[in-house]
Amino acid sequence: MLLVLGIVSLLMTATTMEVERAKNRIALQTTVDTVMQEYEHVRKQAMVEGESYLLYFYKQRVIYYCRSIDPNSKVFEYEFPTGVSAYPNRYLHIRGGSGYLEPMTVTFTGADHAQIQLSFQLGGEYEGHWL
Repeated sequence: MLLVLGIVSLLMTATTMEVERAKNRIALQTTVDTVMQEYEHVRKQAMVEGESYLLYFYKQRVIYYCRSIDPNSKVFEYEFPTGVSAYPNRYLHIRGGSGYLEPMTVTFTGADHAQIQLSFQLGGEYEGHWL
């Protein structure tokens, strides 16, 4: 009886750890998806309206600004879920009219140290992959 109880406890512990890991990865993927969905929207706006946009990656959030890093020009702000962070803490400039930007790589790290790296290219395209 004790052996069966020990095996069941071990299985429940392993299952709980796996569920927590999956939850952390979902939070990380959701963060990246949200940031990129708004990036695509802002880039299209920059191309259509001719306005420049700045995406500033802070450690715990991302803020999209129109024209300058000024609280009054804030377009979108997203606070990352607990345990998710971004590096490096700098901005990405999307040029108005063309939608072009300087190349930059941002790494998002989850609570379980899983990482997704986003590489922004000159033409405004991006590529993301798990590390």
